[in-house]
Amino acid sequence: MARSQMHTNFPAGISSSRYASSELIGAYDEMRLGSDQPPQRPQSGYPEYHPHPGRPLSQPGPSRSTPSPNPPLIPGHQRNISYDGQPMQQPQQGPYPPLVRPSTLQPLITPTGSLTSSMKGPTHGRNSSHGTNPRTPTQRVRYNLPDERVYMPTSAVPPSNASTTTSRRRYDKLADVYSMSGDTADFARNFGDYVDDRCPRSVWFCAFISLLLMGLLFMMFGAFNIPFCHIQPMIPIFLVVSGLLIMTSCGVRMYGLLVSSPDMRSHRSGLSSALCCNLLEAILFIANVVWLILGAVWVYGSRRYVSFQRGMFEDHYCDEGLYWFAFAAVTLQITFIILAIVGLLILVCLGAFKEAEPSLASLED
Repeated sequence: MARSQMHTNFPAGISSSRYASSELIGAYDEMRLGSDQPPQRPQSGYPEYHPHPGRPLSQPGPSRSTPSPNPPLIPGHQRNISYDGQPMQQPQQGPYPPLVRPSTLQPLITPTGSLTSSMKGPTHGRNSSHGTNPRTPTQRVRYNLPDERVYMPTSAVPPSNASTTTSRRRYDKLADVYSMSGDTADFARNFGDYVDDRCPRSVWFCAFISLLLMGLLFMMFGAFNIPFCHIQPMIPIFLVVSGLLIMTSCGVRMYGLLVSSPDMRSHRSGLSSALCCNLLEAILFIANVVWLILGAVWVYGSRRYVSFQRGMFEDHYCDEGLYWFAFAAVTLQITFIILAIVGLLILVCLGAFKEAEPSLASLED
């Protein structure tokens, strides 16, 4: 049987080029073999590139792709040059003139060290896969304001030597000593400076030499009369020790005056020596006061029982010159200490009165 007789068209009378039936897929199944439009290429997700804007590709059938108003930037081209090689037209300016920044407000762009370091040479430890293009330098904008002024010192100030030299205050009045003192120790130091300024050093040296001679006299007079005071054998010992303390105190004080001179104050050794002298003077002063109290007990306690004639009352005998010399020495030292205390109290009272004088004047007004 022929091949054409094996296939049967159904239904009869309806046969077209667009429809075909087959016994393999069923008697009533139809398969669409074509369409009215011609076949086209599949479209990609990116727009097609046209070398000439506005002119489509020459291909059969209508094109569905339209040129992009802003085509992508192609390597080797710049945006200010069109795709056909002609410079692009600049947009027309509006009715308002463009803004012009003053010259004083122009930004000053200063490259940082990142660009400079990349231009000097290869950087060790950097990955070569990142490329040879240097990083974009960070730009710092600085505005030169018209009112900005920078003042530079025109004269050099020499360094202060206050750490090496000690400064002393000079007081014109005694009341300033009290007003400028914070506590008792400060007042004593300021008062000593005030007295040193008022009295020359030659006067102090003459006074200390006189005290040295007096101390030497105490020692000699007591040492020669030790066996001639039976009523109180400690009286000549008192004179010897008292003279020794006086001489030692005067020697330390004179050395302190030499150390505290302006020429020696600039040296650290001079300052330490002055501190040691002040400490020794304080210790010797306390020793003098204690020994003076003991001497006053021995001398004044023997006044009622002392006898200046040798005879049957030998136990109460004491040399007349020795006893009255010791009596005068004790009385003189006590008087000197009392006068010093009274003078200090007067200074304190005067300072307090000067300090309270403004308040009293305000109360009277």
